[in-house]
Amino acid sequence: MVILLSELPDTVKKKELRKLVEQYHPVKKVKPCAEYNGKCIEWRVELGDADREVANFVTEKLNGAYWRGHQVNAYCPLFQ
Repeated sequence: MVILLSELPDTVKKKELRKLVEQYHPVKKVKPCAEYNGKCIEWRVELGDADREVANFVTEKLNGAYWRGHQVNAYCPLFQ
């Protein structure tokens, strides 16, 4: 399953996102998903073999969380 993260600081690194998400579930891969003006505005986080229930749990924990001065926007796409 995949979750998407946005509204993050411009200076965020893959390692930092991995550490943030791994509080709730192991992460298989983190990569930029969308860019605007040369800056990553959305990140794709792969949770490996996690099912929908796990992905929703992680999304609920992260969505709206205050992290490094920003409120995280987390989303689990319906179709994957």
